[in-house]
Amino acid sequence: MDFLIEIVFRGIIVRFFGIYTRYFFLNLFGKKTNIEQLKGKRNTNSEYSQDFFNAIIGLGVFCLASYLIAYIVFS
Repeated sequence: MDFLIEIVFRGIIVRFFGIYTRYFFLNLFGKKTNIEQLKGKRNTNSEYSQDFFNAIIGLGVFCLASYLIAYIVFS
């Protein structure tokens, strides 16, 4: 069961929501980047890995999307 939770968390929340949200906003504000750069394991300018930022942003977007869906369904 823990294996399935890990797949869902890392596969959907971190990878999908985090990477593609960062990609969209970085390109929207003029910093041209690619998906492979955002998937990188280590950022040479920082001590934090890209997965950390992807997880934080992905978790926030997932929470907002869940709240929005629950609000629409139950109101």
